Amino acid sequence: MKNLKNKLTKERLTAIAKITGASYSILEKHLALESPTPFLKSQEQHYSLKESIYLHNDFENLLHVKLLDYGSKFEEDQLERNIGSSDREPLELKISEIDYKHQKVVLEGSIYGDLLHASANDPIAKFLIAGFKPGDYKKLDLYKTLTCEAYLLESRGDTKLSFFTYFTAIESFAALKIQDYKSSVHPELHHALEHLSLDDKIKIAGRESCSTDDLSTIPAWGDVIGEFKKAQKLRNKIAHAHSRVEVSTEQVDSVFYCLAGLIAIMNSKKYDFISIRKHLFP
Repeated sequence: MKNLKNKLTKERLTAIAKITGASYSILEKHLALESPTPFLKSQEQHYSLKESIYLHNDFENLLHVKLLDYGSKFEEDQLERNIGSSDREPLELKISEIDYKHQKVVLEGSIYGDLLHASANDPIAKFLIAGFKPGDYKKLDLYKTLTCEAYLLESRGDTKLSFFTYFTAIESFAALKIQDYKSSVHPELHHALEHLSLDDKIKIAGRESCSTDDLSTIPAWGDVIGEFKKAQKLRNKIAHAHSRVEVSTEQVDSVFYCLAGLIAIMNSKKYDFISIRKHLFP
């Protein structure tokens, strides 16, 4: 249990990708070396760089972007940053902004040298990207899109809204499982099923998914539900509080643990902590 919780905290993106079906890709993009510094033809000088890289043709939705390397391909396996005709100040770049909504990455940095000479060397930036290819994100179930949204909110440090969104993903997942279950029961029971409490929806969905009347036989169930009850109590406190309620990163970790555990148990039939961990982190 402790190992699973630690992995879910430290390697959240890996678990998010497993749950939602997001993919990892290494992508190379040409650099134009755009500079706000006035250009001086055939003259070496310091140039500030600011360049926007658009990824909307490659990804419909982004979860994570990392700049792996940049420079010119003088050799197959290595990018050279000394491309400005001077070793005084090689090309330096870093990500200054990621616009997840418009799939845009802004790079900022500098170079010393002749900018035309540097551009003629066809510099590129190499990125590691986690996200969804065009058309894939629109096909996701609601609980998966909510999971992605919660992760991005968490990445920006909005713990309260992230917590709330992860919890809403649990609600959406339970509703989806109940919707599946409705097809096997008499139509007269549909209304009652839809208006059950979230606790009861999760219990029914768990019993049906695990083909058991006794959920205590599922080794991970008790701990996952125990954490769920804590998360539910906090969620209700946030929803009904008249004063400010703080949410810690540990509480965000806890609600995500509930979400990941319930999905692994019900969707993938992984009933103990070791099998859940191996499933989420293959």
